[in-house]
Amino acid sequence: MLGSDNVLKITTFGGFSVFCDNKIMNLSKIKSRKARDLLRYFVVFRHKQISSDMLCEIFWPDMEEKYAKMNLQSTVHMLRAFLGKDVVAFENGNYCFDPLGLIEFDADRCENSIQLSRSTNDTAKRKSFLMNAISLYKGDFMVENLYEDWTIQFREYYRDLYVEALIDLAQIFIDENALTECIETLKIALNNDPFNETATLLLMRAYLKKGCVSEAVRAYRRLSDILSKELQIKPSREIEQLYEAIIKGDLENRWIVVVESK
Repeated sequence: MLGSDNVLKITTFGGFSVFCDNKIMNLSKIKSRKARDLLRYFVVFRHKQISSDMLCEIFWPDMEEKYAKMNLQSTVHMLRAFLGKDVVAFENGNYCFDPLGLIEFDADRCENSIQLSRSTNDTAKRKSFLMNAISLYKGDFMVENLYEDWTIQFREYYRDLYVEALIDLAQIFIDENALTECIETLKIALNNDPFNETATLLLMRAYLKKGCVSEAVRAYRRLSDILSKELQIKPSREIEQLYEAIIKGDLENRWIVVVESK
């Protein structure tokens, strides 16, 4: 069992890991796969009260209630033995993971950095916060439980946050005329969300500002093709207007309005 002075960190992006004093812990020492799944469930709903009845329904759905609760108690005991007795609290029929808020989670740090970036008008600080958030996102959230209902919405939520952070950073890059950095950042955003029209529009603007007209056209056509094939819709009117201006060679009069407007 861990001592009270041990510092715990849990990473959830691109792979689930637990660190104690910056040393990775061997999760295979938790012999029960059910216990490892329960740990990840607790991490997803950290700091929230979760009823024992709900946990039994999720993890032992076909078992008689009495035996399901016995299994739950023994499974929680395994987690406490591995992480420390205070990591999982139980009160009035409810469990709570990390009730004292002492564990550091990469997902919380990532989200907090993005929120901080949105709360300041200082461009240098915004850029620093965004780059920190992006560096923490090593891959999709909780990939070990890819198809569990209780991970899907959070995986989408964090991926959307990540893509938004990339777009925000790309906007800073284009404002700084760091066009190569802008383009590379937007490519990552579109790899994670190929339907993202904001990223495509900004990518087209970056290519045009760099003088790469054919690349701007390719970016439009990639988006147009995927929207048509998957959703049977066209790109937004703003993207269509920019594409039409490119095809007509009418960018000179539209440059300030379309490319450099904020």
